[in-house]
Amino acid sequence: MHNAIKVAIAVTMLALVAACGGASKSTKPVATNPPVSDAAFKTAAATAAKSMQLVASDLPAGWSGKPYEPNTTQLDLSPACTFFNAVDPWTNAVANINSDDFTGPADSEIKSQAVAYRTAELAQSDSSRANTLVTQCADEIGRALEASIVAGESGATAHVSLTPLVASDLGGWTAGYNVSLSATSAAGEKTFSVVGAILWKLSGRMIGTLEYSGSDTTPVDSAIVNALKALLVKRLTGADATLPN
Repeated sequence: MHNAIKVAIAVTMLALVAACGGASKSTKPVATNPPVSDAAFKTAAATAAKSMQLVASDLPAGWSGKPYEPNTTQLDLSPACTFFNAVDPWTNAVANINSDDFTGPADSEIKSQAVAYRTAELAQSDSSRANTLVTQCADEIGRALEASIVAGESGATAHVSLTPLVASDLGGWTAGYNVSLSATSAAGEKTFSVVGAILWKLSGRMIGTLEYSGSDTTPVDSAIVNALKALLVKRLTGADATLPN
């Protein structure tokens, strides 16, 4: 049956060609570049992620950097939120590069990160998952962090708040949250207080992050934050454009 259909189609096409006065001109297929190998893409992705990172010259005088150190604190969380204990949520990334940890006046801190993906769909999936984690688990994570801060400190108290950023605070970035941490000793003396934010930007097959913090009395200058956000977006867009297919 299938062969009969093919023959009928061929006869019909020949009849149409004859009716139009002859055979149609052949056209050359459009050349397309074959996909690069996984190994080649991984190399290109690492280069792209590295090109997005903050470096010492991006920061004002008074800031210095040291090699990145991941936070390996493990919190007591429910199964739905335990994903927060991972070093970061970018599980589908091909390349994952962090900047130095930069420290400035009054122990302020700033760092960046870039991750690259084989497809835009995988990047979107990780971004959405990270956003869901924060919005659904913020309170539980906050309580777990408080318990971790005062562990072994009899009578001490802690307060942690993770608040998702709204569009007006994101300034074009995809998502993020404000962070506020403080601790008070049993004697009522405040031992530390930190305010800051973590936010990320999705751009095609890449995600870039910016993390900053300072004390409640000396937060990171908003002018510095806004300048770095603009700089990182520019670099992220450029890095994404360099990724091969």
